[in-house]
Amino acid sequence: MKKFLLSLFLLGIVPGALLAQGNEAERVKERIPVAGNERNDVIFSRTFMLGESPDGVFLSGSRTGSSSIGVSIGIPVGKAFEVKFEPRATWLKLYYDPTMDTSKVFPSAITDEDLVFEKQRAFYLEVPIGFRLKLARNSRDNYKFLLEGGFNFGLNLGASSKSRFNVDLDNDGNNDSFSTIKTNGVNNLELLRYGPYGRIGTNWIQIYGFYRLSDIFESDATFNTTGTDMNFPAFPALELGFSISL
Repeated sequence: MKKFLLSLFLLGIVPGALLAQGNEAERVKERIPVAGNERNDVIFSRTFMLGESPDGVFLSGSRTGSSSIGVSIGIPVGKAFEVKFEPRATWLKLYYDPTMDTSKVFPSAITDEDLVFEKQRAFYLEVPIGFRLKLARNSRDNYKFLLEGGFNFGLNLGASSKSRFNVDLDNDGNNDSFSTIKTNGVNNLELLRYGPYGRIGTNWIQIYGFYRLSDIFESDATFNTTGTDMNFPAFPALELGFSISL
């Protein structure tokens, strides 16, 4: 009787086990979709102007440069390569340190100790066009490293200047307020801003550089703060900073 029951048990288990061994797991036929920011990003960039200040111009290197925000639009060419457009708004700021140095001539010849700062700001609509290479993808097929390079085209849409002074309201020897002078419509700016640019970094933060081939001010324009007409200064062309992609 025991042998009979054991035989029935084996007849039930063995075919089931063989059947289970014959069933293979279903393979995933579709690739995991690429994340949305593979092709479209909101990008913020901040650069600082590098190089020596022109004679008579006391630029603040830590504050002079550009800030921009735009939308990156990528057109894939293969798995790792993209043609990229980045319409963006850019603010270029030239920030001047106060100084008692009498060689100062731009943007004014003011060397008064009450001067807090002088600055100029220009606004541009820019469209960088470039090529992006995405590398080191992870298991979800999202890139972790990129190289990008191209050319930036910008159109000047306006500019302003601002100066600030300490003010002693009650003439007691203490500066207890500020006086700010702002002027809209700075003249003699070049209409176009253009040059090559590049990025290297991860999918969310990159080192960003731009080399301006255009002048900020018209090359033949002159100004007069010292009683003699002088050409506008030629500012350093290299800007280096970072970009953040969201």
